[in-house]
Amino acid sequence: MRIDNSNPGAAALGQTAPTTETQAASSTKKGSGAASSSSSADGLQLSKFAGSLSQIMESDSANRSQRVAQLAAAVQSGTYKVDPQAVSRALVDHAISAGQNAQ
Repeated sequence: MRIDNSNPGAAALGQTAPTTETQAASSTKKGSGAASSSSSADGLQLSKFAGSLSQIMESDSANRSQRVAQLAAAVQSGTYKVDPQAVSRALVDHAISAGQNAQ
């Protein structure tokens, strides 16, 4: 494989060439001293869904911590009782679904 670097205007390896918009924004900044905020500023806009998801994950983490503390207290006090049928049912269901996903 041969790399041709004979084009002096080409971007360097690993870099991108400036777009027309960024070139125009640069020349506007240099020429007039003021540029429009829409063409010279980068921005990030998150959706309401992302904010809602973040709040749900935080509340779920708090609920999970509280549930773990309750279970730990029940185990330590000896009041935690295991339902063997529920455990075996969950193990079988998990094994079946894992087998189906592997195929």
